[in-house]
Amino acid sequence: MALGLLPSLLILWMEPRHWMLVLARGGLVIALIGFAPGFFRALWILLREVRHHREGFIQQFDHDVEQFRELAHRLACYPRQVLEMQARYARHGHDRLGSRMVMMLGGMERLGILPLLLSAIVVLRNSSDLTAAPPWLVVLAIMAAWMWIVGWWGAEFRRRLQLYEFLLEEALRPQATRPA
Repeated sequence: MALGLLPSLLILWMEPRHWMLVLARGGLVIALIGFAPGFFRALWILLREVRHHREGFIQQFDHDVEQFRELAHRLACYPRQVLEMQARYARHGHDRLGSRMVMMLGGMERLGILPLLLSAIVVLRNSSDLTAAPPWLVVLAIMAAWMWIVGWWGAEFRRRLQLYEFLLEEALRPQATRPA
């Protein structure tokens, strides 16, 4: 592969020759042959995952349940007052973040990836000359993309708080009612 790049360096000091073209083509063929097995393996794995996605979800769920049980067991070692205080904090933080997201985004989080697609359409439609787009459209596209990113961060943090709250509540449950 490095041999295939050599003509592009030699062309700076030498006049282009036919052997340079042959060498560059040979380097390209060698690179393609070298990368082909990895590419086809990754493509095969992707297609297999798409075909058998349910089994993957079930395996991931089984793995997650065991991990959550272990985390709840570790958290149960802390004093009850500390766990209750942390659970209240997580519950309150989850509610507060939800109300902030509704106030700031106004239900825009339900649009999914649409604001980001809107921004991409504005950029692609005016890709030849971005300065020709009206300023209000550029600002709208930037704000839509930024609000989507902020909404995504907020939703991800809310999910983490919800998981933390769940784990704390599991740790607070008496040992007799907790599944083994």
